[in-house]
Amino acid sequence: MQEYLARAGITKEQLAKGGYLIRTTLDPDVQAQVKNSINEFAPADLEGVASVMSVIRPGKQNHPILAMASNRTYGLNLDAGETMQPQPFSLVGNGAGSVFKVFTTAAAMEMGMGINATLDVPSRFEAKGLGSGGARGCPRDTWCVQNAGGYRGQMSITDALATSPNTAFAKLISQVGVQKTVDMAVRLGLRSYAEPGTARDYDPDSNESLADFVKRQNIGSFTLGPIEVNALELSNVAATLASGGVVPTTPSTRSSTATATKWPSPPPPASRWFPSLANTLANAMSEDDRGSGTAASAAASAGWTLPMSGKTGTTEANRSSGFLGFTNQLAAANYIYDDSTTPSELCSFPLRQCGSGSLFGGNEPARTWFTAMAPIATNYGEVALPPTDPRYVDGAPGGRVPSVAGLTQDAARERLRSAGFQVADQATPVNSSSPQGAVVGTSPSGQTIRAPSSRSRSATASRRRPAAACRCSAARRTTGVRPDGRADPRAAAHHGAGADPACARSASATTPVTGDGPRVRQ
Repeated sequence: MQEYLARAGITKEQLAKGGYLIRTTLDPDVQAQVKNSINEFAPADLEGVASVMSVIRPGKQNHPILAMASNRTYGLNLDAGETMQPQPFSLVGNGAGSVFKVFTTAAAMEMGMGINATLDVPSRFEAKGLGSGGARGCPRDTWCVQNAGGYRGQMSITDALATSPNTAFAKLISQVGVQKTVDMAVRLGLRSYAEPGTARDYDPDSNESLADFVKRQNIGSFTLGPIEVNALELSNVAATLASGGVVPTTPSTRSSTATATKWPSPPPPASRWFPSLANTLANAMSEDDRGSGTAASAAASAGWTLPMSGKTGTTEANRSSGFLGFTNQLAAANYIYDDSTTPSELCSFPLRQCGSGSLFGGNEPARTWFTAMAPIATNYGEVALPPTDPRYVDGAPGGRVPSVAGLTQDAARERLRSAGFQVADQATPVNSSSPQGAVVGTSPSGQTIRAPSSRSRSATASRRRPAAACRCSAARRTTGVRPDGRADPRAAAHHGAGADPACARSASATTPVTGDGPRVRQ
């Protein structure tokens, strides 16, 4: 509390004089429920494992904090699991993993992508310009991403957010751009990333902010969440989306002085970020707790039956993971990480340090969230999903690549050009049951995205005919980076088998548009 008050303008000297009455926005019932749920899965004396969670009430002017808890007890006895560190509201851990795919999706929606768009889900994604390393067998100066399991070759935005294929979002950030994605994360609530000096854990001699550090190096793996995070700010991101895009300050105090006048001064007025976009994105995130969603098992274990929006996340080597979830009434993120001086991998059931990690966001992080929230979910009112907006369901007008399947190559070219798209000079061959030389589709296809500053409505669309063995699409030059534990934010979660050489060979068959980059289907 003292640290928070200092940030709010109350000095230690002022506090030492006494006479202050400090009222918090904490709800004792919510606080107790959250603390009990955290300790159910992560006992206070659990060696090397910290679990933190804050619950925020979404609001149109402010986001009051109802609970802030850690499994640790405040104190100096390390053997008893005590700590003096402000774990719930400081940059800690190895990152929230795939939770950051929400930022890439939000940036793409702002550029014109609708949630009805279809994402390509290649078994492996390789690109240059966004770092290097990642999956096994990665060529030099190339970012390589593979999925942890098998996925369909294409899926909707909603299904992709629920099942979390890495390659789909690696490709998406290559098209949206790292800068727009990082800026979106800051705008939605990760404000610490914009503070000078926050990149020192990764570059000790730098006074850069984490946001500038990631943007300067164009780190594509940002979409996979490999960077330390402030869990309170992550909860505030959830509250921003839950409140229709309201981005306020997040005070934990209502007032404090000996004289009944408010102290500190009222926070600056809240800003609002595209309410229709936030509401539609909340709907796109509403399948994680059901069906094949990564949090479905956790939701069922807690008896959760209400509508909600959520996203799981796990980092490379399972050293930290999280779950961000919200309803229209409450928002929270549980974040679990190794808080020892020598972080190791973490395992689930029971939660512990281990040699080969098995902790995922859908395990203890999601179970902590649902266990905490189920008894209190309706304390502040009825729970319901917000309405969607057709602009963000179907995407921006004029952003759909016309169907050309079955046409001759010349006819397909003409249709695409008439629609305002730039067409690659050469078709990309793919296996198909169609006659040799026939057009079977385009890449990109369906709904597209474009940079708001670009006046051109053109996009890259490559024609394809049967003959080879892969399907490749145009994308801006991208790369990623090899993860290296906590010391390198360019880390990401990459798993899977080797690259498809046919795909690599035919990738040059597409021609990206100049300027702000191609408008591409997602």
